[in-house]
Amino acid sequence: MTDRPISLALTITSLALASAGMLTLGACSKGIDAQAQTAPPPPPVSVAAVVAKKVTELNEFSGRIEAVESAQIRARVRGTVEAIHFKPGSMVKKGDLLFTIDPRAYHAEALRGEASAAAAAARAELARTELERSKRLLADNAIAQKDYDERAANARQLDAAARAEQAMAISEALVKAGYRQIGLDHFALPDDDLVTAQEAGQLRRNFQGYTTDTCETLIGFGASAIGRSRDGYVQNEVPPGVYASRIASGRLATTKGYRLTDEDRLRAAIIERLMCDFSADMSAIAAAHGRDWQSFVDGNSKLAELRKDSVIDIADGVITVRPEHRFVIRAVAAAFDAYIDESQRVHSKAA
Repeated sequence: MTDRPISLALTITSLALASAGMLTLGACSKGIDAQAQTAPPPPPVSVAAVVAKKVTELNEFSGRIEAVESAQIRARVRGTVEAIHFKPGSMVKKGDLLFTIDPRAYHAEALRGEASAAAAAARAELARTELERSKRLLADNAIAQKDYDERAANARQLDAAARAEQAMAISEALVKAGYRQIGLDHFALPDDDLVTAQEAGQLRRNFQGYTTDTCETLIGFGASAIGRSRDGYVQNEVPPGVYASRIASGRLATTKGYRLTDEDRLRAAIIERLMCDFSADMSAIAAAHGRDWQSFVDGNSKLAELRKDSVIDIADGVITVRPEHRFVIRAVAAAFDAYIDESQRVHSKAA
């Protein structure tokens, strides 16, 4: 009896909710229809045919372009330019002639040097002639021994001066022509390997003269040829016939050799640096051989004489030949050669 009113109430409530839902849906449907009637037309679309081809991707940047290599044109010598052999902006290659410099100034300098050397040679020749005359006068007791000795000394001095003047004239002419002096008697252009090695303190000297070769072994071929290794020197047979006979029989052609001592190697290192650089760090070289550099200076009469004559300077273990006396570099090197005069050999006092 009590369930019926409840069911009736639920039914009435359900109908009321359904009517409200239908009213809401009806209102929404009317809103959607209104929007559909006011929507804009579809936008235009570009259409293109598809084509297959290679495409290069490009990127643009702001920057500065610099040459991979650059060069500076510098004159090796001074002078007046007579001709220019290239056009600005044109391509040039290494070795191309760029300028012609008036050679008259260099010819005049060379002639001046030749004249100076010739004058020195003439003075030396006159001194030798007078010396020969003095020999005859001395034999006839026409002059004193003192006068003869003075003329002999004068002849030797003038002969040395003539040779020095000739060497200086040649050196000045080549240097003013753009060459660099290498050691005692070599000359090379600034871009030569010898110049580079000299500037780096790596120039070497062997039987062939100045070189950049750092090899310690030098093999001599032929009669009387001398070879060198780290241990010492060897010399081939001097007579060509004997040398050829040794080679033909399959034997070594060496006839004698010498094994270097530790002191020999030290002295050789000092001499090589003097001949190459006109200077040698005796302190560093001696230290590398476990010796004291002072032991090669103390008691060395030849070195003391050169120092007294202002040919060399020694400071802090470094010996340097003065520029104006470089032409006597052989005499400086000889002061360290223990075998030039065995009677005056200076031995190292270091243990």
